[in-house]
Amino acid sequence: MFKKKILDNGIIVLLQNIPYVSSVSLGFTVKMGSRFEPISAQGYSHFVEHMLFKGTHERSAKDIAREVDKMGANINAATNREYTMYYIHAMSDYLNNSMNILVDMLKNSIFDKQEMEREKTVILEEIKMYEDSPSEHVYDVFIKSFIPNQELGRPVIGTVDSIKQCTRRNLIDFYNGFYGHNKLILSVAGNLKTDAFLKDWEKLNVFQSDMINPNQTKKVQYHYGSDFLDKDISQVNFVLGFPGINANHKLRYALYILNTLIGGGMSSILFQEVREKKGLCYSIYSNPVSYADTGMFLISSSTNPEMSYEAFDTILDICKTIRDKGFTDTEIEETKNQIKGQMALASENVEYLMNRMSAQERVFGEYFSIQDTFAKIDAVTPQEVRELIDIIFTDDLKYHFASVGPKDHFKSVEKFVM
Repeated sequence: MFKKKILDNGIIVLLQNIPYVSSVSLGFTVKMGSRFEPISAQGYSHFVEHMLFKGTHERSAKDIAREVDKMGANINAATNREYTMYYIHAMSDYLNNSMNILVDMLKNSIFDKQEMEREKTVILEEIKMYEDSPSEHVYDVFIKSFIPNQELGRPVIGTVDSIKQCTRRNLIDFYNGFYGHNKLILSVAGNLKTDAFLKDWEKLNVFQSDMINPNQTKKVQYHYGSDFLDKDISQVNFVLGFPGINANHKLRYALYILNTLIGGGMSSILFQEVREKKGLCYSIYSNPVSYADTGMFLISSSTNPEMSYEAFDTILDICKTIRDKGFTDTEIEETKNQIKGQMALASENVEYLMNRMSAQERVFGEYFSIQDTFAKIDAVTPQEVRELIDIIFTDDLKYHFASVGPKDHFKSVEKFVM
């Protein structure tokens, strides 16, 4: 059973009771991410995320960790380009305890100066960790060059300079200036009594302001070309990116199907052709990325430098074949069943359901049940899949390419300059 309530101060509360489970997952989503940060505050959303775990007026950082561990619960947070989420997964008996911890962190964090200086070092090490992980770092290289000198192309984690130069006053001003109740969603899924929960928390108050100015975005301009980060490692990690669609696009359900057909599983065309038939890589997959106003369709892989150009060329040929021939009606229908089966299995996880509610509210402003989504997937036509192929794989096949690793074996570099 799903229930939605908007509190007097603007906080949106989403509840889903699942009586046959013994746990509950709850998360606060703040509609604030790296693409909405001023250029002088790069990485501040992520920095705030870290600092909310470093102590409140009532709890030290160790107290927070100890209370969560005593419940046998898991607590975490994640910062993205358009939102930040703080969440706990715990036994249902500890629902109110979990709420108290998260509310205290969001409302009463003290941003201790000494803790902040220590956390700067932690974040700087995190930056180094990503840079030393080519399979992750390649995405930052890709998006920075695909969307150059634009908010959406900045790294979520910030830069070494922006983190080093951040002061306590900077971070508190950023927090108070961008975090308001009109940007806050609370989603709870699991074994809970929804009416009792709403009664307990109807006066929920978290931030100083009920109303904060809406996030501002600028039209995204893509740059098609290439970016090579030459690095002496054993594999080349690369991303091939094409135009995509925004998160609320009419073809978003067709995107589920097309992505699965291209690189969403072991029977996908990329897996079968590049790995199984030619043995050019271990890992290959496609990944659509959609934002409020734009999107991109990515193909990612890593391979031996000596095989990297052949892998790229094979992928490009596959994209041309998809553009020219598409997929059969039978392939599309079989893929619908695959997606629904995967979604049905995922829906047995309360953390998945909590995240799903929050994402739907953030993007669409409404809730769709699993069965609603199944019906939308079933309704996708081959013509809609064809329409989406034409958006992603254009007649002139516009793409952007980025790699991390040895680049010597990309023999025709001019091929990558669009």
